[in-house]
Amino acid sequence: MDAQKIYRTFRPYVLDLAATHDVPVEQALLALARAASQCPPNLAPFQIAQYVREQVEQWIEESQQSRGELRETG
Repeated sequence: MDAQKIYRTFRPYVLDLAATHDVPVEQALLALARAASQCPPNLAPFQIAQYVREQVEQWIEESQQSRGELRETG
């Protein structure tokens, strides 16, 4: 599956995650684009889904941690 198809497939999922976790939509979509472009070739569909979800959720966790640090310091 090519990067564009991965992006189109998971865009609704990422938009929901962004809204749920209160992270910027633009940044969430960039994380999706990065995950889609870095997805290893020849994965089965369930492996692609797992890879993209892990990458995007990792970005969300990092984003929330950095936002939390900013709030604490100031």
